[in-house]
Amino acid sequence: MFTLVACKKMQVSYPVSTNYGENIFLLPSGIPENPTKVDKGESYNLKANLTKKASLRVVFTNISASETPKDRWLFNNKVGWYADNFVNGIQEFSSTTIGDNSLNMVFQGDSGTVRIDVYENGSAVPADVKYLYWE
Repeated sequence: MFTLVACKKMQVSYPVSTNYGENIFLLPSGIPENPTKVDKGESYNLKANLTKKASLRVVFTNISASETPKDRWLFNNKVGWYADNFVNGIQEFSSTTIGDNSLNMVFQGDSGTVRIDVYENGSAVPADVKYLYWE
């Protein structure tokens, strides 16, 4: 007698619809020489759906030429996300919360550039790397 057991894969998905603007995960990735433009002061969203045992870690690195790296982005209305402190131009956001995870993000300052590394399910290699700028 054999018993078949179905294993559900840990999944992370990125929905199109958000309450706080475009989903950052769905923006074009850009490259360092040609980053994707976002509108400063406008709301964007880090929105992801996680299944059981899935995890997501997102690393924001300020790569702006400005000498004042703090406060390049602000966030609020976080659901399911844990936010580390902004240290040396880097801030990490992570979640293992099953279901909807959402965070409202606004880019600010005269101008700025950020690299966003997206790590899924504990991987040491980013699933995606995004370069965004605003002016």
